[in-house]
Amino acid sequence: MACAPALLRGATRAGWTRALHSGPALPRRAPLSVGLVVIQFKAPTLAADIRHDSKEKDGSMDDTYLLALCTCPDEDVAERIASKLVTEGHAACANIIPGLTSVFFWEDKAEKDPEVLLLIKTTGRAYPAMEECIQELHPYELPEIIAVRIDRGLGEYLSWISSETE
Repeated sequence: MACAPALLRGATRAGWTRALHSGPALPRRAPLSVGLVVIQFKAPTLAADIRHDSKEKDGSMDDTYLLALCTCPDEDVAERIASKLVTEGHAACANIIPGLTSVFFWEDKAEKDPEVLLLIKTTGRAYPAMEECIQELHPYELPEIIAVRIDRGLGEYLSWISSETE
């Protein structure tokens, strides 16, 4: 962050946005604040690795904490999936975040669709059932179901995730 003050010092709003985006200035109604989300990935991070290797070397079940992401076409689908995951014990919590726009290639065609994001807190032990439940309820032919390990977090919260998942 040491370089940020030098970048911003004396810069106009238009100059600042050009410096960040190397493109035209944002419209006047654009916010002045900039948010930053950092997700640290450590190998192996693929949930498939956890699903296929769910036992630790000592034979105990995998208590890895996971943050799973799943995009849905609308809030109704997201709510239906989130409710089922939590009531069935496949997730401790699922946040529903509306207002996404996804840009992707599907069947040799560029697509751009509004979507809703589910942020799902679960464990490596509960991941296979969570994935299966999402696939059963999701209307997409190929739903986005990915997970990253949670390396750090409030101990009591992580314990709660374990206690709420099967």
